[in-house]
Amino acid sequence: MTGSRPIFRVSFSGPSLESDTMSELLDGPDRCWEGRESDGGPTENYRALVGARSEEDAVASVSDALAEFGAFSDFRAEPLRDTRGGVKHTPIRKLWRDVDWDEVESKVALSEFERALISTFLDAAEPTWIIVKDLDLPGDRERAEATLRDLERRGLVHSTWEPSGGPEDSGVIETWRGRPELMCHWWALTEEGWDLLGLIKSPRYR
Repeated sequence: MTGSRPIFRVSFSGPSLESDTMSELLDGPDRCWEGRESDGGPTENYRALVGARSEEDAVASVSDALAEFGAFSDFRAEPLRDTRGGVKHTPIRKLWRDVDWDEVESKVALSEFERALISTFLDAAEPTWIIVKDLDLPGDRERAEATLRDLERRGLVHSTWEPSGGPEDSGVIETWRGRPELMCHWWALTEEGWDLLGLIKSPRYR
């Protein structure tokens, strides 16, 4: 792993700034803005990802980048770990375009159809009908569900049975919490799936 560094998630608080501004301030070699959580107060809680030699270096990288842009505080850094407890190393990969498919294929074979299905729920869990709609597969719902179930058996995705939130043909009617609801499977990546793709999962991913 020559030339790579441990990846830390740095959390901190400070004045409210636009997302584009945070990206401009923090995006750079081995560092990027990850997101925010607001508690309704005058300050916001932010997250950044940093490749650094230590927690102290990770905090310094972020605080120095923000030094001229307000009073930021409460800096905390923790290393990102995979499912085996090992620390993740740079490069920082968050997006679908960042996936190293040669590396993935050296571990698990994924068809183009399987890749396409997985790509639809990187930001959040999605119901089957949305996945089929996003991929423009109106006649392939059964094939999509069968493929997703196979990915689930392989431990790469998991599903929940929840209200579909969609049109009449998006699920089946069942009683849910004492009332009839259209129900269907929702799909999301497992921790093992994230590790396989080499991508960093947002703490807000559900």
